[in-house]
Amino acid sequence: MCKASLEEWHRINNQICIYNTFTAKGLVPGELYKFRVSAVNGSGQGEASVMPSPVQALDRLTSPEIEIDASFKQTHIVKNGGTVTLQISFRGKPTPLATWSKVDEAREMTEPIIATEEPAPPKRLDVIDTTNSTASLVWLKPDHDGGSRVRGYIVEFRVKGTDVWVVYGETKSLKMLVEGLSENKEYDFRVKAKNDAGISDPQATFSSVVIKEPRIEPTADLSNITNQLITCKASNTFTIDVPISGRPAPKVTWKLEEIKLKETDRVSIKTTKERATLVVKDSKRSDSGKYYLTLENAAGVKTFTVTVVIVGRPSPPTGPVEISEISSESCTLSWTEPTDDGGTEITNYIVEKRESGSASWQVVNSSVKRTTIKVTHLTKYMEYTFRVCAENKFGVSKSIESAAVVIEHPFGKHLFVSELDSKLKGETITVTAGSDVVLDAAVGGKPEPTVYWSKGDKILELGEKYSLTYTPTRAMTVIKNCDRSDTGRYILTVKNASGIKTAAVSVKVLGKEI
Repeated sequence: MCKASLEEWHRINNQICIYNTFTAKGLVPGELYKFRVSAVNGSGQGEASVMPSPVQALDRLTSPEIEIDASFKQTHIVKNGGTVTLQISFRGKPTPLATWSKVDEAREMTEPIIATEEPAPPKRLDVIDTTNSTASLVWLKPDHDGGSRVRGYIVEFRVKGTDVWVVYGETKSLKMLVEGLSENKEYDFRVKAKNDAGISDPQATFSSVVIKEPRIEPTADLSNITNQLITCKASNTFTIDVPISGRPAPKVTWKLEEIKLKETDRVSIKTTKERATLVVKDSKRSDSGKYYLTLENAAGVKTFTVTVVIVGRPSPPTGPVEISEISSESCTLSWTEPTDDGGTEITNYIVEKRESGSASWQVVNSSVKRTTIKVTHLTKYMEYTFRVCAENKFGVSKSIESAAVVIEHPFGKHLFVSELDSKLKGETITVTAGSDVVLDAAVGGKPEPTVYWSKGDKILELGEKYSLTYTPTRAMTVIKNCDRSDTGRYILTVKNASGIKTAAVSVKVLGKEI
């Protein structure tokens, strides 16, 4: 232990204490003390645990009380020469002096009893606390009331070294806060009891008291925050509520990592002499981190740390989605873990595919454990786009998409023309004059082929009559406002270094001949 004002620690148990309680003796009444305890085992002495605030050495005074329960007999009958035992429990601090007396049979008085003397002085006047301008006094009831009930107490004070006592006030309780005193001056205090017969002699404090705010280093109690860790789901509210102490009352500041926190629409800060409270509403992942509570007063500065983890859905996997090992029916995808796992472990990835020209996605695998997967059972020469999202126990991330890829064997030259649009599968398309005809087909090749539609030997050209769309994977022409002259055989030609392939369809226009 040590006196709070000296910070000189002394061991107070000569032998190792095997219990978790100990009574410190020989303390100076009214002095503030600090205590700390260390555990000891075969390997040595552990780190000390310090009480959060100093303790003042005072007798905790309580008035005597007698406890009589329902089992106590008010009347005892014994034989002549027998023994009777009377036992009653009582309590009080200091331990009361108990005496027994025998009284004659009670008789009713015909005249009221009138107090014949003033009460005894109150017992034990103590100053239990001071500030820069106040003193808190407590005392005990007199030993006797002089024959009538004590109706109140008169509290007086004087500046040390003077003879003038100033009446501060009266009270019916056993305590009083004396205000309006001058800082750093010494005062004496005394209290008197009053009944119907008069006023008792005064009971004074043991010594004079300097009026000033005690200097006690600030501290905080984080015992209610398990492991100094708070976990909160994203969008919920979390609160850091910490009991604090220190004299004078400490200044409180909050930081998240290196950023000093201020009140906003989401952040609320409340401080009293006893508590420091931080409330964050609609929490975000960016609210995760170490929160530092700093307490500062004239006695020192202390900083305490609470870690907050905001959990939620992860961020998307980190791209790009790499496509490799492409064959005629499969390919391998790979990607990188999300930059933010949502505060908890990534449980799996979900991989989907989409065929060119389709708006719908199909699940390839919804329980991928690694950041790579081989996708099989793909259609040869079909163009695909893939996307990947990450999942943890709080939800699924947004996805990232790959570039489009044509599923083809990576070696050698090739060329293909897939089936024409399903509407063009017949040998002849018959339409009425004035209608439009759409001729559409999927194409592909390596190296990229030359593609064109023709009617007979004449290649169709873009103009008022024909709308032409050619891409590496699609060849489409629209014959506008058909008439009889548009009847004929239309040929799609696809060619590159590996050869030439064609597909043909006949168109018949019914109507008035031009």
